[in-house]
Amino acid sequence: MWPFKRKKVMQWPRERSDAWPVFVNGWIPIRCWTRPDGDERIFLIKRKEGTFMTEHEYFSHDEYENCWIGSGCRSIYDTPASAIREITVMYSWMNEVKPETRDAEPSNAV
Repeated sequence: MWPFKRKKVMQWPRERSDAWPVFVNGWIPIRCWTRPDGDERIFLIKRKEGTFMTEHEYFSHDEYENCWIGSGCRSIYDTPASAIREITVMYSWMNEVKPETRDAEPSNAV
């Protein structure tokens, strides 16, 4: 008889989390476009100093990932309009979807 109990192994979540990213350096995502198939999304982010940037993410369906992965390529823009104009040229599917919008002020809710 074995003296130790076998622990249950935590399984990877099978459902997709669509939570917005949280940045510790004062960047606030204010708008998100999600591709119609749900596997790609682009965020418009307001930076602490008042400029804007974009973040492109894709969803990995690999067995041990099953998560959103960022591209790591970020450009800085002076206005949201210039950022949107640039990314709609790069990602034509953005014209087909309506963006989800959030306030630029972070909430203190926990």
